[in-house]
Amino acid sequence: MQFDTSEFEAMEEDGEYELNEKIEELENKIRNGHYITLCQCNVPVDFCDKCFEHLIYEIKKLGELKKRYLYIMGRQWKLKGKFGEDFRQKYNPGKMIGAGGSGQVYIGNNKASKQVAIKYVPERMIKWTITENGRIPTELWMLKRAQGWGTIQLIDSYKQDDSYIYVMENLDNSMDLEAYLALEDELCEKKAARIFKLIVLCVTQIITRGVVHMDLSPQNIIISPDTLQVKLIDFGLSEEYKEYNKYKFKQSEIYAPPEWIIRREIEGVPSSTWSLGLILFRMVQGKLPFNNKEEICLNRLRFDKKCSKEFKTVVAKLLKKKFWERTRLVAILEDKWFSAMEEEDFH
Repeated sequence: MQFDTSEFEAMEEDGEYELNEKIEELENKIRNGHYITLCQCNVPVDFCDKCFEHLIYEIKKLGELKKRYLYIMGRQWKLKGKFGEDFRQKYNPGKMIGAGGSGQVYIGNNKASKQVAIKYVPERMIKWTITENGRIPTELWMLKRAQGWGTIQLIDSYKQDDSYIYVMENLDNSMDLEAYLALEDELCEKKAARIFKLIVLCVTQIITRGVVHMDLSPQNIIISPDTLQVKLIDFGLSEEYKEYNKYKFKQSEIYAPPEWIIRREIEGVPSSTWSLGLILFRMVQGKLPFNNKEEICLNRLRFDKKCSKEFKTVVAKLLKKKFWERTRLVAILEDKWFSAMEEEDFH
């Protein structure tokens, strides 16, 4: 399968705003499962009767296109000299590896050549929190509060005239959970239970520290394929957690809980529980359970792949339509599905 890269090569002539829009569009396609898959006859279907070719999601080829996107945009930013001298005395920014509504992420290194992740946030993208010590970017404030074994570690931060820079750890041999699941297709329940238990503990940890992530998805969880250890990343949409406080939903509509679609408000813990249910379903079934807001509100779960009765039960508890009926966050790991999976072998 061949991809035309001329559109990406032409981006050097585009402006900064247009580049951001194109990157966001590509990431949304990947996030929502709209993969570019064409057979030899250019038919965008799962199976072509004419050439008898099965079509699959080729993550590596899409990944290369995304890298090309980010490489060009990264060059643009470096040419503009956005990283100040104070920062460059200690760190060397490299290629861009991610971009979105809350800034751009680069891979880089410190002067000892140890790799780090560098997030550059223009001031126009920053949301602020007022603390006793003055005004601070909300993302930085929440990331500091959330620090723990289950959160990406903040190493350094820099305030510039028109931007902030956050320096974070870069974990060796890791990837986001969405990429991991794309390579694995779907997981056996035992492996899913092991990974999901850690994700639940990460989410519980940050909430006890007064932070609600607000953007829980496979793209914002990194995993080490060797150890299956996980960490939460990207706190660009996070907010201070207060019990019974009402929030606005900020993710793609496909991740929205029913209460947002119906009443346009959510609570921190029940909405996090809903997101966890979506993630668990995606891990074992290979896709999200709902395709649009109508299906979300109907709340009819359909399990296409073979799975245990216990798995169906725990997912149903997490994805209750009425948010007050969902399993409490602190009680998720008490479900008997986890103990049943401890007795199973990977398959």
